[in-house]
Amino acid sequence: YRNREEVNAVIHTHPMYSMVYATQGKDIPLIIDEAAQAMGDTCKCTQYALPGSEELADQCEKALGKEANSCLL
Repeated sequence: YRNREEVNAVIHTHPMYSMVYATQGKDIPLIIDEAAQAMGDTCKCTQYALPGSEELADQCEKALGKEANSCLL
């Protein structure tokens, strides 16, 4: 929220296939038009950090940048 004033909500989920990518530290290329339009060209994976930590928030901010709308924690 500090880095992206236009963001009003965060959705946190645990979909099986996304978790597989995250545990491998892999980004997900968003090749379907609908996904790419809503989330950007790639869903980046953050570096591991403890849940709820400031370090994880920093990693999330880095992965999202100013344009992306999704990332794997």
